[in-house]
Amino acid sequence: MPATGTAIRQESHLIKAVVPFIEKSYPAKAEPSGRRLLGFSKSGWGAYSLLLRHLDFFGGAAAFDSPFLLSVPDKYGSGEIFGTLANFDTYRPDELLRKNVGGIKRNKDAPRFVLLGKANFLIDGRFIHETMKAMSIEHFYSEESEYPHRWGGGWLELAATELLR
Repeated sequence: MPATGTAIRQESHLIKAVVPFIEKSYPAKAEPSGRRLLGFSKSGWGAYSLLLRHLDFFGGAAAFDSPFLLSVPDKYGSGEIFGTLANFDTYRPDELLRKNVGGIKRNKDAPRFVLLGKANFLIDGRFIHETMKAMSIEHFYSEESEYPHRWGGGWLELAATELLR
């Protein structure tokens, strides 16, 4: 991933090194339906961004309580990762949804997008939900849970279940 420093290549490292290692070392399905992304907070934002940047590589993404209204690289360490606003804009999930809406394969039985949570980023979740709804992009959305904003908050089972449905 281009950033202020040329050594930061998180996206390419994941796709070119981590995923192939996992698929070689474990009984993983080496195709998009076997590659799912799941994250919470900024890693949920990142899961959506990765899926939308690589629709033919990843099969789906789940995000719990994620800052989808982040529109400039000024929080959560994003400035040092993305460097410039122009670069950051190429990773924004809302912009990528608009850009890729025609290339997102539709499947009502198994949506590629799972969106949960309301602990810290309720408005952000509603925003990305309404964006996808307006574009007729199938997705699973729920803000009914009272899960706290942390990995061990109890939301993971629901997210994984819906993502693997």
